[in-house]
Amino acid sequence: MFPPSSAPAEGLEGRVLGKFKIYRTPLTAETISFMYKRFIKCFLVLTLICALTAGCSWVSRDIYYSPDPIPSGWTAVFTPGRSATKQMGEPDKMVITYADDHLEISIHAEYQHVLTMGPLWFAIFPVFGLGQNDRNIFLFLYATVIKKDSQLEVDPSRWSLYVNGHSAVKLPDSVEKKEFIGNDYYIIKYNAKVSSTERLKIHFDGLSSQGTEIHVPELELVKRKGSLRYEEFTL
Repeated sequence: MFPPSSAPAEGLEGRVLGKFKIYRTPLTAETISFMYKRFIKCFLVLTLICALTAGCSWVSRDIYYSPDPIPSGWTAVFTPGRSATKQMGEPDKMVITYADDHLEISIHAEYQHVLTMGPLWFAIFPVFGLGQNDRNIFLFLYATVIKKDSQLEVDPSRWSLYVNGHSAVKLPDSVEKKEFIGNDYYIIKYNAKVSSTERLKIHFDGLSSQGTEIHVPELELVKRKGSLRYEEFTL
């Protein structure tokens, strides 16, 4: 669009509209190519903006606790984790199981340590521990108890914990219980920071049947590094 006094460029046709004269570019192959390239650039920019604002991504390290060595009476099975997409992921874990005539008890403890995060495909910003939830800060034990004895009583609030070889006893801060098909599931939280918990020893008190204490061998676990993951969450 040019003022009336402006001279039109070569090859342009114009018409008067009020005080202005409008020039129209002839539709040539060069013009079509220019418009096509401009459209593709705009489309790619809009696509990138939509992608970056439609989710987030992060890089994390799986951390789990494993027996070293496996004590008598216990067995250990490694279960690989899975990355997050539209659902929360799961870290690698080592499930340690003990069984006798009264019960079968399985224990595992693991978490994910988030290293960096950011928009989709650009998880480049260090986290430095910010935004972590309780399960990435404090030690949680996950336990499944299958009762073979109908008189069995289980009280995980008495499961004592020794951290990094110290003699001080830690008892659970909280115990959450769920039941499914006759089995008991427990989520047990201890006031111990996983970032500094390299070794832990568990004493299983609070197990009895008809007034008789049931002995389960103590379990000693050490921290292991699992998979390094790039994960993303999209809407």
